[in-house]
Amino acid sequence: MANGNSIDLDDRWITVIGNMAKEGKTNDQIAETLGISVRTLYRYKACNPDLSQALKEGASHVDAMVEHSLLTRALGYVAKDTKFATFNGVITDSKEYMKHYPPDTVACIYWLKNRKSEQWKDRIEEFEGEIPDTPTPRSLTKV
Repeated sequence: MANGNSIDLDDRWITVIGNMAKEGKTNDQIAETLGISVRTLYRYKACNPDLSQALKEGASHVDAMVEHSLLTRALGYVAKDTKFATFNGVITDSKEYMKHYPPDTVACIYWLKNRKSEQWKDRIEEFEGEIPDTPTPRSLTKV
């Protein structure tokens, strides 16, 4: 397929490369798998609109999956789990149940800072001009 300098980009290879992107592989990882430099991959991507589109679609697919997972963590969810009873290191019983995972505040903050950044960004207010003198409490002044 590759000899380090060339790559045959028929539809089959475009599909394979697009699938690698859908699996979450980065351009560096895709290039390494193909046995080419990332620079060569970028060059072929620039010259081949079908390859460029396959990489974009693959990346957007995995981005959507991650976005959905982050939202699920931010909102909390319920999932099937199993409890096991053991005696002397041997499983004696198991029971499935629905486990509640509460909302994750870190995921909430991350989501809001990225999706509603104007309302949720960390604010550093800048003050122009001179800072007015603040009165010193009497207890802190020298007599």
